[in-house]
This record gives sequence, structure tokens and C-alpha cells, in this order.
Amino acid sequence: RGMVACALCGNRFDPAAAVSLCRTCPAGAGCGGACCPNCGFVNVPDAAPPAAVASLAALAPGASALIADLDPTLAPTALRALIGLGLVPGATVRSIRRWPAIMVEVGARTVAVDRALARTIRLTALPA
Repeated sequence: RGMVACALCGNRFDPAAAVSLCRTCPAGAGCGGACCPNCGFVNVPDAAPPAAVASLAALAPGASALIADLDPTLAPTALRALIGLGLVPGATVRSIRRWPAIMVEVGARTVAVDRALARTIRLTALPA
């Protein structure tokens, strides 16, 4: 296998070198994923990411969607902020309002997201 790009942070790494992280992973070895040495996100190299349909900034109040990915050019501080809020690929979000701040539910939390930052979060439709 060649280099892969982390779906969360965009870091390019060799999945064979990431095997050493499996010893400390709660999922254990053999899950088929490759833990990014930069952020720890478990990447499944052969899985294609879902097609993004819109950004979080465009999600209508009351609508729900799945976070497809984050803009890989985000600054590390912005990426850490999104991770801290639970806004990571695979998370389900429900829009509460778009003005004056974008507010969404993610898990059991309600969080406010800056409009420019919300544009860097790409969404896809929830599976049927």
C-alpha cells in the first residue's frame, strides 16, 4: 500500500508505519484501519469518503446531516477546536439556527460555530 491522506486532518502517512499505534488503540489491532500519527483518527484506506453535498453553513434549521469531511487546509488550531466540539467526520449534526450564530446539535451537545469555520465542514445526506 502507498501513502494515505487522513480523512480528518489531511496528514499524509504510510499506513504500515502506523501499525505501531495499534497496541495502544482501544479498537485493538486488526480493525482494518490505519491510525493517523498526527491526530489519531482511524482511517480505512480502501473506503471512499461519502460525496459531500453542502457545508455546515448551508444546513437549514431543523435539518440533519452527516459530516463527510473537514477542509484539509484548516489551521491546526481550528482543526483542534472542531475536534473538541465533536465536529468530526462521521458525526451527525442537526441545525438549530443560522443567525446570529450557527448553532447545531452534535451528540448531546449544542455548539455555536463561526460562519467561516462552518463553511469548511462538508456534509452529506444521512443514510436512508
